[in-house]
Parts: sequence; structure tokens; C-alpha cells
Amino acid sequence: MALNFCKTFFTLKSNIFYVNCLVNNVRNFHSLRLPLRTLNFRYPKGNISSPKRSFTLYPSRRQTAKEVNLNVANNVVLFKHENSRYFRTLSLLALGQFLLFFGVGYSLLPILPGRKNNQPLLNYIMNAKLPVAVVVTPMLCGLLGPYLMCTFIGRSIRYIILNKGGEKVTVVTYNVFKKSPQFTVPIDKVSVNKSRTELNKYMSIKFEGKPLYYVIHKEGTFVNPELFDSSIAFKKRGSSK
Repeated sequence: MALNFCKTFFTLKSNIFYVNCLVNNVRNFHSLRLPLRTLNFRYPKGNISSPKRSFTLYPSRRQTAKEVNLNVANNVVLFKHENSRYFRTLSLLALGQFLLFFGVGYSLLPILPGRKNNQPLLNYIMNAKLPVAVVVTPMLCGLLGPYLMCTFIGRSIRYIILNKGGEKVTVVTYNVFKKSPQFTVPIDKVSVNKSRTELNKYMSIKFEGKPLYYVIHKEGTFVNPELFDSSIAFKKRGSSK
């Protein structure tokens, strides 16, 4: 009794499995050979081919960008980022950090031990490692932090202007000490690491002959996005320069 029940159960289970295979293959346009061979059904020779897929080719954005005329009659603003208040606040923060950390280091000078006559400076530092480290560390932080902030401010782009003729661009940046410093470079000396549409928060841009990278902020506005893509973003994307 139990043996017959087990045989009936496994037979029913295998039939359900093959029926599921048949349904899935028909639904997905796969070959029907595996389930039909097992059930001893006749099937046509050759594999059942899947339906042909049709698609339409559209012109790439790079090809579309090349069609834009770069020979402009006047200077054209490609990008602008007007946020003087933010960078002014950042400059004041850098100055405050400099004064604060140097004040802390200066107030700790009394903990340094006295230096003996004719004692070499290196020997003095080696004999008083901990007090010297306590005094020097805040002073170094007072120099390094403001330096990094000033560098970031000086590398933040305020305007990118395509000059008349479309062969050069003028870049205007922010600066702590100068009021709107600027420089002009040929278009073929500019390279970016991503497209304008891939801009997340910052986009770095490199100008040949200038150390380090410059920064385009997301909060800025691409005044003429087509000209920007044609002159800089697409033509120079991925450049190794």
C-alpha cells in the first residue's frame, strides 16, 4: 500500500515538473526539445527560433555636439557660478582656523624645557619630543587647514567664457587675495573627466600648463550647454592631457 502510494506520488510529481517545463519554454520562446523528448512527443526538426528584434539607431550625443558652430561672433559665457558669499565665508573660516590654532600653539610654548647653551637644535628636539610635538602640531594644523581651503577657493571656477572665434576659452576663478583672477587657454588644452550630464557634485577640469585640477560646482549654471559640450565636454572627455 505504502509502496504504491510512493510510486503514484513520484509519478505525479515528475509529470507536474515536465508540464511546468513545457509552459515555461513556450512562454519564453525556448527550445521545446527537452520536455517534449521526455514526454515522447513529436517535435519539428531544428530549433524554434526566437522572434527577431528590431531597433532604431539614433545619432549619438557626440555626433550631435559636433554639428554646433563654435565660430562665435562674440564672447559667450558657457558656465557661471555666482556664490561669492560662500567663498567669502570659507575665506573667513580659513583665517579663523589659522589664528585659533596658532594661538593654541603659542599658549603652549611655556611647556617647552629650557635649551642649554650651544646645544644643537636636533638634540634639543630629540630630548624633548613630547613637548615639541604638543606645540608644533596645532601650528601645523593652523597652516595646513587654511592652505587647503585657499587652494580649493582658488581652483573653483566662476566663469568659463568661449572667446570670439571659438578657439580659446577664458576662465575666471575665485581667489582669497585677488579679485576675479583669470587666464586664457586654447580649447585643445582643456580636458575633463566626465560629461556635463554625469555631474554629481563637482567636476574636475584640467588646463594644460596649470598645476592641479580646477573644479566646476554643481550649483553653477551651464548658460550654453550645447557650446560647452561641443567645445569642452565631448571633444576632450577622456583626454590624457
